[in-house]
Amino acid sequence: LSDQEKIIHEYSNLILYTDPTFTEIHDAGMVVYVTHVNSSGEDEILKTITVDSLSDSITIPMGQILRGYQNGSIGTYNGLKLKMGGTLYNYSRIKIYYDSTQSNFNPRLDLMYTE
Repeated sequence: LSDQEKIIHEYSNLILYTDPTFTEIHDAGMVVYVTHVNSSGEDEILKTITVDSLSDSITIPMGQILRGYQNGSIGTYNGLKLKMGGTLYNYSRIKIYYDSTQSNFNPRLDLMYTE
């Protein structure tokens, strides 16, 4: 996106569907962090999400993160990581669904922007 194009953060989300065969989330949920490696070489938390045990997907609001990369306040994009938190029940397990032959439930980035 160019500097003239503005990301509408309320409608820009990363959608990750969970594979129910391999996913086990405790009834109290689990915490997921979106991180990146900062200029000091350390993982920096950009977003914290609580995932409900009954959810079939994880919706991660990405608008503020993408705007931060766009305007330089976060730094240079060098990939993102998802990390599981230990503040709830860290024995939860999650697998993100991906099937190259059927894309309906594959990860996707819904991005809305304006000029």
